[in-house]
Amino acid sequence: MTIHENSLKCVRIEVLAENTQAHLTWGSGFLCKKNERIFLVTNWHMVTLKNFQTKENLHSSGAIPGFFNLYFHSVTNKTENTTSWNETVRTTLELYHYENNDGEKIYTNKPKWFEHPTLGNQVDVAVLEVTSEITHPEFDLVCFNIDEEISKDVKLGIMDEVFVTGFPLKTNTTPNKFPIYKGATIASEPDIFNSLPIFYIDGKTKSGMSGSPVIKKDNTIKTIATPTGITLNQGRIGLAGVYSGRDRQEKDEYQAELGIVWKLKECLLPILEKASS
Repeated sequence: MTIHENSLKCVRIEVLAENTQAHLTWGSGFLCKKNERIFLVTNWHMVTLKNFQTKENLHSSGAIPGFFNLYFHSVTNKTENTTSWNETVRTTLELYHYENNDGEKIYTNKPKWFEHPTLGNQVDVAVLEVTSEITHPEFDLVCFNIDEEISKDVKLGIMDEVFVTGFPLKTNTTPNKFPIYKGATIASEPDIFNSLPIFYIDGKTKSGMSGSPVIKKDNTIKTIATPTGITLNQGRIGLAGVYSGRDRQEKDEYQAELGIVWKLKECLLPILEKASS
């Protein structure tokens, strides 16, 4: 049985209300490693349930998120030739700092997540450190090593195919609890932008995929030797950015099903550098 390592990097997120911890919605995210620390990457609108463009509340009740339940896969019994994984691991992640008052947690309004160091919540990407929350001596986590991803220098071009890798809709959409790879085409010039470092993709992505990694597979086939001696003939695969849902500010753009991707170097890297410093 084989599985792509990027499937193990993705996280399904259940958003819970601030006071009641009632279920609010589902979303996606992924794990990154920077300076030996592990981070959960998702969208700013996932930690706030606010539209990053208009700042309007996205939930009909006006509820504010306070916690995440995380569903992800971890590796066990890792040897040179065999690897197995835990089907699902779940933990509750607090979105705000708290103070201890005689043993009682009093949550503050100070968020735990990190935003872009200069553009703030204009960038729909949020990063939370989860090193202490989800690491465990009995299993390993599979993460995007951000320094390795940057060194790949993934080339993006108009009409290139990318894959949004996340968890659309309900659990039964993914029969084995692994993410769905939704193909899309780069629809706007990815290296030319005005104020925000985004590009559009054209594809039928679905609700629940907000916060997914966007992965590019190089069309140039190369022979790669693995530690087991098996050679793989495939294109290089690299992280291109963070998916942010469809553009809902302009009606025409929403109807055209244009999805927003925040670029790796310009958006995610500065946040991780800030969070890991």
